[in-house]
Amino acid sequence: MILVAFPEMRPLAEDLALALGADLLALGWHHFPDGESLISLPGDLDGADVAFLATLRDPDRLALPLRFAAATAREMGARRVGLIAPYLGYMRQDHRFERGQAVSAPLFAQFLGESFDWLVTVDPHLHRIARLQNVFPMPAIRAVSAPLLAT
Repeated sequence: MILVAFPEMRPLAEDLALALGADLLALGWHHFPDGESLISLPGDLDGADVAFLATLRDPDRLALPLRFAAATAREMGARRVGLIAPYLGYMRQDHRFERGQAVSAPLFAQFLGESFDWLVTVDPHLHRIARLQNVFPMPAIRAVSAPLLAT
């Protein structure tokens, strides 16, 4: 497996790559003055299983570059592309409380499902959604951290 870390995830990625026995690659992310991003992936991804490590605590800023990265990995020949998101945004709005409100949880799940073959996240904000599989079109695993933190 190849683990590609978004810049702010690099410290966690080093530990995770070691635990998974994965090769760790850094994502190239150039920011243009107009707010656009240029995403670059290093190395040979032909036939590889690739996992991106990216928080989605600021999804409006991170989701589009993440989608570009996943699409680029596929274009470079990645066999499977997954997402490890310690924080998964847009899961709170799982119901329309007022007329005209977007129900972002299933919309964002579909958005990610168009780019990734699988997802792992930690303690997502699930209120009326019993399981991630109820909104995500691909395998999605919810890791629970509270028992580990309580000990």
